[in-house]
Amino acid sequence: MVQLSNNSLSDFVRQVVSGFQNRCQTNSIRLELDIEDVDTPFSCDTIKTAAASLLEHAIESLPDGGEIEVTLINSEYQWELEVAHCESKETETPETVGLKIYTESEHQMRLEAASLTLGGSVQTWKCPLGGLAHVLIVPKLENGLSGRDLSHDKAA
Repeated sequence: MVQLSNNSLSDFVRQVVSGFQNRCQTNSIRLELDIEDVDTPFSCDTIKTAAASLLEHAIESLPDGGEIEVTLINSEYQWELEVAHCESKETETPETVGLKIYTESEHQMRLEAASLTLGGSVQTWKCPLGGLAHVLIVPKLENGLSGRDLSHDKAA
C-alpha cells in the first residue's frame, strides 16, 4: 500500500537530504540546496528511495571530495528533483571531469523503479562546470497527484 502525504514535498526533500549532511562532511563534500516550494501529494517511500539513490550515487562519485547541489523545481506541469555533482577543483583533471557516468547499479535500478512508480523519467546531463546531473522529472496530473493515480491506495 502506498501512503500519500499531504505535506510539502519541499519539506520532505529537505528532511531526506539532511540525513546525508554528516556523510558529505566526512567525505569533504559541500552540499548545496536550491529547493522551490512544491505542494503536491506524494509517496514518502518512493520519493525517499529516489532522493537517496541520487544522493548515494553522487557521494560515491566523489571519493576525493567535491560539491553536490540538490535542486527541486516546481513548474506548471511537472516537478523536477535534480542532484548534480562535481569533483573539487584540486582533484579533477581534464581526463576525469564528468566521466563517472551513471552505470547499471543498485542506485540506478532503485531510481528507475521509483520514476516508473511516479509516472516520471530520469535524465542524465553533463554539467557545464564538470560532473553530472541526474534529474527525476515527474508530471503533475489533473487531479493533483504526481505520477500515476494512486488515490485507490489512500482508502486502504
